[in-house]
Amino acid sequence: MQDARLETVGELWLRHTTRHMPVRRVAVERFDVPSGSPAMASLLLGGVTSVVAAHLTEESLGRFRRLAHDPPVAQSRPQIVMRFRVQSDTHGLERSKHLLLADGPRFVLQVDVHARYAEPQILAAMLANSTMSAGVRASALAGIRRGLELPGWIPDGVEVREVTSFHGREPLLAGATRPSDDGIWDAAFQNGTGDVGVDELSWALGVLGIPRGTTPTKREVQKAFRTRIRLAHPDQGGNDLDAAEVIEMLNLARDVALDAQPSILNAD
Repeated sequence: MQDARLETVGELWLRHTTRHMPVRRVAVERFDVPSGSPAMASLLLGGVTSVVAAHLTEESLGRFRRLAHDPPVAQSRPQIVMRFRVQSDTHGLERSKHLLLADGPRFVLQVDVHARYAEPQILAAMLANSTMSAGVRASALAGIRRGLELPGWIPDGVEVREVTSFHGREPLLAGATRPSDDGIWDAAFQNGTGDVGVDELSWALGVLGIPRGTTPTKREVQKAFRTRIRLAHPDQGGNDLDAAEVIEMLNLARDVALDAQPSILNAD
């Protein structure tokens, strides 16, 4: 539980696909540094970057370091370098929530690591930074770059707490301290066979509005897909700006569900 004496001085909430998904999407849901302080923005964005960068492969770190030294416009469009699509629609996306807390001179950086997916966290930090004024942006960008050059480094006097549970349950915080050392998060995914896994199928069923953990038939998948496509259409009340992205995600979810092994989708 959060210490009642701690005041929130910075927030970064993002929505993203999970690391098992074939699609890569990220959205900044909320970013706020109430004081507008360059130091607070740098500590929040740079600290989150540093904590999760410790779990990246060297190849991914290299791509992020290059991105961090590109002009600001490139940092606001990470799909060019990192193959992520930035979007506003958050349907079917996971949430990660990072907080910077303070009690006088004491700072606590609460980093949500439950998704074990570093890339969207860093991209969200860059996207959030691109929305700030020039003076604050320069300071926060320096913090992000430092986090990428020195993964796992946190300034003295800052306590790191890692949130390891899913939201909606009682938060589970790792002990106070330095970032955990539990290896490269995306290694298993990078070395995977490409088969449809349980997490990927669960995501697809969620997007289609099919209860997770069930065993729908192919006919049921198609029916759910047609229903969602109809609702996404602007003529049926769907958002004109987001319709194309929603339809693209629904098509992908349908393909993932229909490609699942026959033991899961075992009837027509």
